[in-house]
Amino acid sequence: ATSWLADNAASLGADANKIAVGGDSAGANIAAVVALMARDAGGPALVITAECDVLHDEGVAFAEALAAAGTSVEHLDWPGMIHGFFSFAPLLDEGKAAQRHACERLRAVFAGASAAQVAE
Repeated sequence: ATSWLADNAASLGADANKIAVGGDSAGANIAAVVALMARDAGGPALVITAECDVLHDEGVAFAEALAAAGTSVEHLDWPGMIHGFFSFAPLLDEGKAAQRHACERLRAVFAGASAAQVAE
């Protein structure tokens, strides 16, 4: 689907150079696969983990594997948070803050910032 979107971006009024993929919980697994497929294109990655998530260690390992493979990756480990906190933005200030951070990073990348500038 992501490749199709890139191939057909112009006909949809989109910019093929400004496509982002994200997900929470099971959707994060799909986003991770797409990120692995796109890493050769030099795309930066933002990985947000929750300290009290049962999948915390797997998320940390994924961020480390991306970095080891040469992907520019920013990893944020949110203290005290549980699985799915990102989706709980209407109820949790931490979820709002994590979403705000992700949006700021997307804006920076889409505005042409380099991966190194985005991670600063």
